[in-house]
This record gives sequence, structure tokens and C-alpha cells, in this order.
Amino acid sequence: MTTNKYEITEIRHPSNPNLKGIRALRSIPRYGIKKGDHGGFVESEANLSQEGECWVNMHAMVYGNARVSENARVFENAAVFENAAVSGYAIVSENAEVHGHARVSGNAWVSGGACVYGDARVSEYAWVYGDARVYGDAIVHGHVRVSGNATVTDNALVTDNATVSGGAHVSGSAHVTGSTHVSGDTVLKEGRVSQTPFPVNEDDQPADDAPQYTVTGTLTVNQLASLLQALPEVQWAVQGADR
Repeated sequence: MTTNKYEITEIRHPSNPNLKGIRALRSIPRYGIKKGDHGGFVESEANLSQEGECWVNMHAMVYGNARVSENARVFENAAVFENAAVSGYAIVSENAEVHGHARVSGNAWVSGGACVYGDARVSEYAWVYGDARVYGDAIVHGHVRVSGNATVTDNALVTDNATVSGGAHVSGSAHVTGSTHVSGDTVLKEGRVSQTPFPVNEDDQPADDAPQYTVTGTLTVNQLASLLQALPEVQWAVQGADR
């Protein structure tokens, strides 16, 4: 009795003949896959684990040294390639791409025309969609939403319940945390944007490790953008940033 979950057929991908279709050798009830169903395309068995309930479906492609494992799913026209890894219960769907050395894990979802690449990490319940880009060494996790034409790159961190949307660009060592919304054409390169208080010393002044300037109160994105454009070299800590 075979323990394998799928086999590789001789059905080749119409635009990439190096990839072959898969066929289920057993049912995967979680995803409605029945024994005998045809799935997506892989280059080799190394691309899709035989363990767990992970699956590649429809016209999706996984190739190169990329790997889909555990209970992750790649479907529709999505592609995972180069050295990327998708694991946990993560989903890559529609026309999304995950490549480079990127990692998508947990319950994260990459969809639409979004791309995650480089050494980026998207995890927990984060959702990257639209035409958003997450790359470099960026980390996106928590219940974050990155959408529209937004980009998160370099060593940026977006976490908690933050959202980055529109044409916003978060890069450098910027941190976006709390329930902050960054949208429009805002550019954040350094410091932090958060709705949580920053550390202060006994004189109620910013601690030594706090950014150079702290703007308190509620700011619109346009006001924040104006401040950053006026003083582009300043590291900002913005409390209560809102749309």
C-alpha cells in the first residue's frame, strides 16, 4: 500500500515543459481533493512534500529549489520558485509569486498579483495582496495587511494589526506596529510608526534608544508625509498615526 500522496504524471505545463502535472494518490478532504484528481505542476518531488496535506492545484507551478510543505496550498495561477518555501497553512493564490529565498508560513496568504521575494518573511495571519511587494529582508507578520501598490522592503518590519496600502513605501529600518494605517504615497525609511507609547526616562523624555524626534497626537497620512518630506533625514516616532 502506497504512502505517497501524489505522483508526477507525464502531463507537461503548456508554457514550461520542464514542469509536469501531479495526480492525487489519496484524498485530501481539507481541500476537497479526491484520489485521482489532477493538480498543478512541479519540477520534481522535492517541490511538494509527500507528507501533510499540502497541495498544488489548478495551473499553479512550484519549481527550482522551492518547496511547499505541511498543510500549505498553492493554487490558481500562482508560482513558487527559486529557493522559496511555503509551509504551515499558508496560501499562495491567484497570480501571486513567491521566489528568491522568501518564506511564507503560518496562516499567511499571498494573493492577487502580489510578490514576496528576496529574503522576506511573511507569517502568522499576514495577508499580502493586490499588487503589493514584500522583499529584501523585510518581515511582515501578525494580522498585517499589505495591499494596493504598497512595498515593504530592506529591513523593514510590519507587525501587529498594521496596514500598508495604496502606494506607500516602507523601507530601511522602519517599523510599523500597533493598529497603524500607512497609505497614500507615504514613504517611511527610518524610525517607527505606532499607536503604542514609546519608552521614556524618569523625566518623561524620550529614552536614549528612542528616535530623535517624537510627534504625538493624531496625524493624517498627508501630515505625516509632509513632515517626512520636510526633514527626510530625521528618524521619526509617530504615536497615533491614522488615515
